Amino acid sequence: DNVKRVLDKHVKLFDTTKPTIVINVKPHAIKTLDYPPPSSKPYYSTPAKQDAMYKITQELLQFEL
Repeated sequence: DNVKRVLDKHVKLFDTTKPTIVINVKPHAIKTLDYPPPSSKPYYSTPAKQDAMYKITQELLQFEL
């Protein structure tokens, strides 16, 4: 009953009978500085873990996943 009341109150928001066109007022942009991206050390893992990850990756590639 509460859900129906909310839907009835905001019927225009949930109307899917006709497509709506969004009007963007502000431009979408990410302002960046002229610096190189941050770098970090690779995550350490044991040779056994690296080998296991390599095998898993090769298996996924074989199945084209």
